[in-house]
Amino acid sequence: MPLGRLARGLACISCRRRKIACNGVRPVCGECSRKGYEEDCEYTDQAEPTRTEMLEETIAILESRIRGLEQGGLESNAQSSAARSGTLEFKNTSLSMGPFSETDDLPPDVSNMLINLFLPHATQLGFAIDIPRFKTSLTFPRTHPHYPHSTILNSIYIWSLRLSNSPDLLPLEHHFLQKALDAVKDAVGSNQPKDRIHVIQAEVLLSNYFFVAGRFLEGRYHSSAAASLAMGSGLHRSPFALAVEPRSHGRSQGLVGKVDTFTIPPPADNTDAGDRTNVFWSVFNVDQCWSAIMGERPVISEDPATLGMQIDAPWPSDSGIELRSNVNSTYSRTVIGFLSGATTSFSESAISTVSSLAVRAQTSAIFQFATNSARQSDPRSPRDVANLRTISRNVEFYINALPNLSSLPMEDLPAHIVARTLGYAALIQLTESAARSDQGAHSLALRSARSIVELAELAAASGGIFLDPIVSGIWSLATNVFAQDAARRRSYRGMPQTGDVPRVRAALGTMNEMFPSTANQIDRALEALRGL
Repeated sequence: MPLGRLARGLACISCRRRKIACNGVRPVCGECSRKGYEEDCEYTDQAEPTRTEMLEETIAILESRIRGLEQGGLESNAQSSAARSGTLEFKNTSLSMGPFSETDDLPPDVSNMLINLFLPHATQLGFAIDIPRFKTSLTFPRTHPHYPHSTILNSIYIWSLRLSNSPDLLPLEHHFLQKALDAVKDAVGSNQPKDRIHVIQAEVLLSNYFFVAGRFLEGRYHSSAAASLAMGSGLHRSPFALAVEPRSHGRSQGLVGKVDTFTIPPPADNTDAGDRTNVFWSVFNVDQCWSAIMGERPVISEDPATLGMQIDAPWPSDSGIELRSNVNSTYSRTVIGFLSGATTSFSESAISTVSSLAVRAQTSAIFQFATNSARQSDPRSPRDVANLRTISRNVEFYINALPNLSSLPMEDLPAHIVARTLGYAALIQLTESAARSDQGAHSLALRSARSIVELAELAAASGGIFLDPIVSGIWSLATNVFAQDAARRRSYRGMPQTGDVPRVRAALGTMNEMFPSTANQIDRALEALRGL
């Protein structure tokens, strides 16, 4: 064996997956430390199970349950000895394997394993509730008022199963999806603030689930429901204002019909205030971005002439919101004030000081604003064309003012990759009409599409960090630009083709391997490149 070469099986899981040399240093090997993959550096011979082993064990448990359901409750031969004793051994943990039926909740140990498999990707899937407090609430009895509502738990389960990419688990994915949908009805009718926040959060997870599955009507239904519930609950307003401005019951109109407004009490503490604000912006992200992709009007739409629909909530925070001692000190027209920079100029200092969650929300606003501005513009109007150019310049300024990706901690990288992807997508939308005849607009669209591919390549090279599902919708915008450029080059004799099409095919192929849950969206993106 060459000097310094580890024996087979001693490398960490992350280095094995990426097929690179590992020095075996613990707790974090040199390669993972250098690349910023500390959280992914796991060894299979350690006493506690790794996340990878947890996933494999969870799949084995759930597959056993599926076989039991298919056989009328009979236990599979592979698990019979463990089932007779009532437990299935998982390393040093004993998992209760009580009878499973269509109405039973998961045993606590299995539930916790699924939740723990979800949490590393929670933020990118739109989960905005404070994770430490959420994990604490799981330790309470299921009858405790602070225990999570079943709609949010089942929404988490379906994502955990989807992320497992196991075809054998599809029946259970459908099972928990139905349970989540049934639980939504119960939570909407509850008069408990916690249940209202949890159902809004669950609707975000459900909408993202349907969008990545290519079920756009269902995805739009649930994102609209989340937006209607959030607005009806007053989450678009500063949580501090609620302490001095009690709300009365009424009815709010949304795409899913009229929804009862809800008198929500003032936040109990900093974490409660942060949850309400961050959940609102999670709803805002999915509503603004997917409505723009689908060419529909968002539910959350500020009309400057309509008092009460304006967004006054502060931008989301990575560390929660500090409850102000003076509740009269509130925010006002958060999004409208920010977007005024799109037509004048953004403040570089303001961009560089906001949280990664705020950058994500701001680029959602920019993407929707750019899409709407482009659709309402007349390409024959010099004034409209000049306005779109001004917006494009300011969006470019915003993107360039963001912190350098190499300077960010690993936990902030996914949000900033998504934010930049949305920023470049906004530029594509702004140049779509002019790019057909204007070389400058065409060049900007092509540069933006290439930047989107570079961001996908960066995500792939960063150890498989998970990205918000909206990027899968954006890839279609980028591939359309490449397809149009290839067609344009073919129409001019002697103009050589670029390497963009093979490059984007390779990048999306890698993303498909790393994120199988977005396969439907990737196939749609690649459709534009067929025959090129």
